[in-house]
Amino acid sequence: MSQGTPCSHLTSQPDLEVLFVTDTYLSIAQAFTRCTACLQHYQIELVDLTTSIRAFRISTLPSQVVAATVQSLQKGSCDVDRASAELSFVSQSAELLPGVMLRQEHSEDAGDNKTVRWVYTELAPGMQVPRADWRSLACDGSFIKSLNCDI
Repeated sequence: MSQGTPCSHLTSQPDLEVLFVTDTYLSIAQAFTRCTACLQHYQIELVDLTTSIRAFRISTLPSQVVAATVQSLQKGSCDVDRASAELSFVSQSAELLPGVMLRQEHSEDAGDNKTVRWVYTELAPGMQVPRADWRSLACDGSFIKSLNCDI
């Protein structure tokens, strides 16, 4: 996986639209997203979480690859391995960014109304974006804490 460059909106005032969720764990674990300002597509993959913050590995993706993959996944297939193979193909065209995307959810009231805030943060020198699948990571908040990022 080569290294990509985030759009200028991602590093200043990120607002991501979740297009298609491909995996969940209490909420989003992996999804295709896009910047609402410039429409750059990204894949986000969970690397850590706390009760209110999720940290995601984030990669740029070609728009045409996302569109074709989402259309195919929505259509479905009787082949149980097809979706997994398609997601693997998409990951091969992804370019990992040098930082992580933080997503904070805050409930405004006792109902389902939630405010979502996205923050992109580059890692300190010597830190690396975790590349393992979230199922094999601790997901105990320690990576988020190590970022020393106010969100």
